[in-house]
Amino acid sequence: MKILLLDDKPIDLERAVLATKDIFPKAELFSTDDEDTALDYTSKNLPHLVVLDIILKKEHGYAMCSKILEINPDCHVILLTGSINAIDSGLADRNGAYGFAIKTRNMIAFKDLLKKIKKDSLVEA
Repeated sequence: MKILLLDDKPIDLERAVLATKDIFPKAELFSTDDEDTALDYTSKNLPHLVVLDIILKKEHGYAMCSKILEINPDCHVILLTGSINAIDSGLADRNGAYGFAIKTRNMIAFKDLLKKIKKDSLVEA
């Protein structure tokens, strides 16, 4: 199983990686802080799951979600944000996101979303 994680803040990226490893310990993880690198990885590796920050350096996470799903329609995308005000569930749905979670120190909501994906067998365990 391949998982891509994209966040422009190193501490948030590290937390997302650790939380993902906790739920999917055998997955092949690729993390980056660069949108172009993420798109290149997606086109070459077709990840099963992509985790995106909503606020990125060059592009909005919703736009990245759409681009990733154009490349890999079978991919599941989770959007993360540090602010409840940044979440627009309608926009997330329209851009094809599977779900979204607020970033916290312990990443409980994100882990719960990962567990749901694993339980529902939406991606390989």
